Amino acid sequence: MEHTIVFVPGLGDDEWKMRLVFGLWRRRGFIPIIYNMHWRDGGHFENKLQNLLQVVDKNLKKGKVSLIGTSAGGSAVANVLLARKDKIVSVVNVCGRLRRGLRMGLRSFESMTKTSVVFAESVAQFKDHEFVLTAQDRKKILTIHPLFDELVPPETTMIEGATNLVIPSIEHGLSIVIAITLWSGRIARFLRSGKLSI
Repeated sequence: MEHTIVFVPGLGDDEWKMRLVFGLWRRRGFIPIIYNMHWRDGGHFENKLQNLLQVVDKNLKKGKVSLIGTSAGGSAVANVLLARKDKIVSVVNVCGRLRRGLRMGLRSFESMTKTSVVFAESVAQFKDHEFVLTAQDRKKILTIHPLFDELVPPETTMIEGATNLVIPSIEHGLSIVIAITLWSGRIARFLRSGKLSI
């Protein structure tokens, strides 16, 4: 049975970077596709979420579907899980903000969302509905953050009851690359089994 991974990149919509690692994920037995949210085009998150759900639903007809969201994409894939809890195999949030947090200055929610209303809406929607996730739903989630992220505070990335992983890295962009390449084997095992082997 096919197992599709829908990759959702962050605010930069860096689709080309994701395509660089597709061969690696294909060798691990997955069918990778990219969904670009167009975070800064002035639209609304709910419309973009519905479009993303159409892509997910189309691939669910072919087999299993998991999602990996990087940076702002983390909140988008978390919202997909809320909408398709009984159908999605697993969701991975890589360095993605899932709640406002209490930080001030550069790492504050206001600072990080000032260029994208869509991103702000995505975070708010997940935070407002996170409570509906059951213990079983939370086992489908892997969150990843580095030792230090200059953009996303770690307490805004984790989910209680999920598998929350800290990787030995620093810096936001570099940590995303390390997670989806050097840690891809462990992520792949989680996507298949819901467990993160050491």
